[in-house]
Amino acid sequence: MEWKNTPITAQIQIIKKSADYNPTNGLPEGTLLSGAVFEIYDKANNVVDTIKSDSRGLAVSRPLPLGRYTIKEVKAPDNYGVNDTVLNAYLEHKGQILTFEVTNKSLTTGVAITKTGPKEVMGGQPVRYVFSGIANTSNVRLDSFYWRYTLPAEVILDQVVTGTYNYPGNYKIVYRINGGEYAAETLPAGS
Repeated sequence: MEWKNTPITAQIQIIKKSADYNPTNGLPEGTLLSGAVFEIYDKANNVVDTIKSDSRGLAVSRPLPLGRYTIKEVKAPDNYGVNDTVLNAYLEHKGQILTFEVTNKSLTTGVAITKTGPKEVMGGQPVRYVFSGIANTSNVRLDSFYWRYTLPAEVILDQVVTGTYNYPGNYKIVYRINGGEYAAETLPAGS
C-alpha cells in the first residue's frame, strides 16, 4: 500500500500601493503598483519564493507549508523607493491567505545651490561668484548631477576653483566660449 503525504499549505499575498503622490508619473496616493519584487524566506533564512506585484498591485506566493516566514522587498516599482520594512508571516492553518499592504514612497531628485556675487560690475573689473550650499535635496542618493550657469558673452573666464567638498571625487567643468565648441576639464576636488 502506498500513501502519499500532502503538506498542509497556506498563501501569502501582498497588496502594493503608492504611499504618496508621485510627481514623476502623476500617480496619486493609494494607486495600486505593479513591478514590486519580494523574496519570502523560511525560518532557516532560505528563499522559498519570489513574487512580483501585477497590474492589480497584487503579489501572491505559491502554496507554502505552514510555518513562520519573513518577507523583504528587493525591487521597487519604477519611480519608487524600496520599502525596507521586513514583514513576518505566520501561516497557521490550511487554506489561510495572509494579506499584507505595503506602500512605497516616490523617489524625488533635486539639488540646492546658492550663488553669491555682484549684480552689476564695471567693464574690465574682475568678478567673483561663489557657489555654496551645494546639497542633495533628493530622497535618494545621487551618484552624479550637474547644473548650468551662463555668463554674458562679454565676460572672460579667468579661473575656476572647485573648493573642498565632504565627498572625494572628480568634478567636470564643461564650457563653451562665444558659441564655439564645448571644452571640458575634469578636476579633483579642491583644485
